[in-house]
Amino acid sequence: MLGNSVMPIPFILYGAVIATNFVFTNATEEFYREIDRLRLPVQYPFERESLTRFTYDTNAQEYTLQLKTGWQFYSSMSRIIWFESPDHKPHLQVSKSKNKKLIPLAQALEIARAFIGRTGMTTNEAWIYLEPKIQEPDQYTPYYEFDWSEPNKDDAATVSIAVDSQNGAVIYANLPSLLRKLLASSQSNQSLWLHQPGLQTAMSLPSAEIEQNLVAIMVNDLARFSDSLPIVARLENVAAMRRHIVTWRKISDRHIPEYWTTVVECDGWKLGFRAGKLVAWTAEDAFFESERPPELNRVVGEWRLSEKQAIEMVRNMVGQLSLPPNSLNLLAKKPEVLKPNVQGKLSIPRFLFEWQETKSSSATGFRYVSGHLTAEVDAQQGKIKRLSVYFWEEGDKQVLVK
Repeated sequence: MLGNSVMPIPFILYGAVIATNFVFTNATEEFYREIDRLRLPVQYPFERESLTRFTYDTNAQEYTLQLKTGWQFYSSMSRIIWFESPDHKPHLQVSKSKNKKLIPLAQALEIARAFIGRTGMTTNEAWIYLEPKIQEPDQYTPYYEFDWSEPNKDDAATVSIAVDSQNGAVIYANLPSLLRKLLASSQSNQSLWLHQPGLQTAMSLPSAEIEQNLVAIMVNDLARFSDSLPIVARLENVAAMRRHIVTWRKISDRHIPEYWTTVVECDGWKLGFRAGKLVAWTAEDAFFESERPPELNRVVGEWRLSEKQAIEMVRNMVGQLSLPPNSLNLLAKKPEVLKPNVQGKLSIPRFLFEWQETKSSSATGFRYVSGHLTAEVDAQQGKIKRLSVYFWEEGDKQVLVK
């Protein structure tokens, strides 16, 4: 959990005395709505005299308030992301009466979860029904602290909550998952999912002849994976495939001929093709690094595959893809392995494997990524839920995928 008096991100500071009435009025109106939403015991409206600090960055839509009562807030895009009450402070002296625990752990945990529910975050954004890290009250800190993290990322915090052990009040909250959600919704980044960074790309449409040929190749190539990918049945003909194409991108570089990549989205699946051949997919219930990870009850289960068995499954699948002959050399190496970050007894049987290889350029001496592959394996179902791969040789005249 963040320190007791540390704001979660840096701010551009302006004294309250120079804040315009317009900015102050609009900022505080947003706070009032959030205070009501979160049911915080804070009296409003605020007068300028009741503030010890008012900071704002209108370009980033960020505001901070500090009241003379000791409450502190940080808001971004009209939502409270962080707050601390004056009761969220370690006590310098031990007080048996003050630090006597009245609220049991189970009740405090439900209070924290109910509070997070009022923020509007879904269970697969805050992951509050996983077991959090817990710090119980002691003689100096008369409150519970709960910290949740995303199980599908490497130690990415979602929410931190402190609950007063005497009266059950929420006295501290930090909501980085809400901030990430707000930022993601306000940005529209172009994905480099299917091509080597640094190549020249152009969003455009192929000619009718090229499109017809590529879509036919895509249908035929995808059909080879009907036993492995259930989405194949929904894309078994040219008309169905064409309906679900969302992106055409032409790739060009002086070392290789131009080629097309295609992204297909259907029933929550995302599939990527290079030159008409399947090289990437994300299943609708993919778990790691997903923009919309599945609900918890869809991914819990039992570990039925070992790490060695899961790696062998990936190697067999990559061998079926239309990749350069040397591509399997990368998979002979030991990958980086990530498992779900889960507290307690709950089991999410997923592996995320990552292989990467670099080489030195004969022209510049700099190292470049010559091969990269990621794969997510469901170790209960024995299915590959996510796969993305590219290989690159300096000066190679071959299309990346034949």
